[in-house]
Amino acid sequence: MRTIAMFASLLTGGALAAPAVAEDGDLLAHLPPGSRIEARVDADLTADGRADTAFVGDTGSAYELVVLATRADGSRGVVGRETFEMGGLGPPALRATPKGVLILEELVGGTTATQGTYRYRWDPARGALRLIGLDATFYSRTNAHDAFELSWNLLTGALIARRRALDDAGGGYVDQPEDRSVRRSGPVLLGDTPDAAALVEAELAARSARAGGDRD
Repeated sequence: MRTIAMFASLLTGGALAAPAVAEDGDLLAHLPPGSRIEARVDADLTADGRADTAFVGDTGSAYELVVLATRADGSRGVVGRETFEMGGLGPPALRATPKGVLILEELVGGTTATQGTYRYRWDPARGALRLIGLDATFYSRTNAHDAFELSWNLLTGALIARRRALDDAGGGYVDQPEDRSVRRSGPVLLGDTPDAAALVEAELAARSARAGGDRD
């Protein structure tokens, strides 16, 4: 009986039962003419036992993240799309965890840059990928000024912020105490992802305003 059950599990999705991996040409059909594929990952992102495909395309004016889900009949359909601005520091990188969390990492800016990490997980109730975590680090690539870090868990609302002060020698950072707060958010689906750099800028502006108020 155990052998039969294991065999049945394999037939019904215990292992990835995907059709042939999509060719880049098939993926380009979902992007404007002249685009090129910069990154892709093939993994079960919809928790149904079938391999899906997420990819980043360079359209010439922006980076497009597109997620294709594999249906039971072997066809593929778009279940999510997001646009990321081109920041001059290379295309975003993609990877997936064994549990099907899709992770996109980007680096935008110049000598002052923001590293953003976005984590998405399938939400079966909404039939879409949901942003569950966002990490951002604002820093100087030439160690010219302080750095600032944010880590936001959108499921619990926990927000951790920390300034990293440039040391007197100008060659490293000294971590400052963490600020912990709660920032509640409704479900944020792929397609409505907040920009990591803008989130950091808003947090720094709020901190500056609070500091000014304290001095008054």
